[in-house]
Amino acid sequence: MSKIVNHYLRDTGKSVLGLLTVYPNEQNFASLQPSDFFNIRNVSCIPEGEYWIKHHISPTHGKCLAITGVPERDNILMHKGNLWDHTDGCVIPGLWFGHIDKDGTIDVISSGDALEAIMKLVPEGGCPFVVQKDSKFQSVFN
Repeated sequence: MSKIVNHYLRDTGKSVLGLLTVYPNEQNFASLQPSDFFNIRNVSCIPEGEYWIKHHISPTHGKCLAITGVPERDNILMHKGNLWDHTDGCVIPGLWFGHIDKDGTIDVISSGDALEAIMKLVPEGGCPFVVQKDSKFQSVFN
């Protein structure tokens, strides 16, 4: 069965950097979300838990993925973008991390390519989307 796990690796104060793993093929992608601001709508990253992700067409972002079942939240998407300020509580995937705009914060690279690849791996009816904090990966950014 398909499943996506978003391992939170580091909260920079502006964004949460993560590793998205899509099962069963164990394909990995970078992820970027806003920092943890206690699940405030349109401001905070998604809290730890198990949710559902499915195909969606957004008036703003076009073809993307919707994450449902997050307490106190709605309209959470996985859409393309590259910078921490390209998200209002949504997940931005990338092929990896880098610095695009020279502002000193870590960005994601090739977000459109990553989103397209992930969308091909998510079944038409959707699949579980699990968010977990993983301190064992912290050294990736030190």
